[in-house]
Amino acid sequence: MFPRYFGWEVPCETGPKYFIGDTLTRIEHSLRKQVREALLFRDESLSKEEVREQTSKICSDFFYRLPEIQRLLLKDVQAATRQRNPKRRSSSPIPVSTRPSSIASPMNSI
Repeated sequence: MFPRYFGWEVPCETGPKYFIGDTLTRIEHSLRKQVREALLFRDESLSKEEVREQTSKICSDFFYRLPEIQRLLLKDVQAATRQRNPKRRSSSPIPVSTRPSSIASPMNSI
């Protein structure tokens, strides 16, 4: 999602699908931990089951919306690219490599 946020990950020879799946699994683990802590901080009277249920719902909703978040981010990148190059009128998506270093450049320009 955000290159270098969780470390210096680089896709290896296993392929981008494995890399993305592994990264999302690690993000989910971290997100669940943070949501659980936030719920307990907000309301210490919640039972373990209530925390577990609310955490699952919040995380599931977030991951369900990831494709829409990706679409919005791509739209922002395209808008930024058109501002730098007004002659670019194509509505086709900007090709983005799966390498984190190549994703960082367009994202940093926003």
